[in-house]
Amino acid sequence: TAVSLHYLGAVPADPAVERSVCRRQLLLAGAPNSPAAQAIQDVATKLEALARTQSELRFRPTCSTAGQ
Repeated sequence: TAVSLHYLGAVPADPAVERSVCRRQLLLAGAPNSPAAQAIQDVATKLEALARTQSELRFRPTCSTAGQ
């Protein structure tokens, strides 16, 4: 089975990540405007669009008028 990989982006090194871990706080909640949080949001948006596209391609109904 072939696997298709899509590059969705990279998350940069960001001190906000360490601060969030030390505080046990979600990065996107505690530092939503940090470079890492923005990159994660960008990757998530791209992943959602890709999943939607793949789902639409995979689950297209095949309608048949035979027998009607």
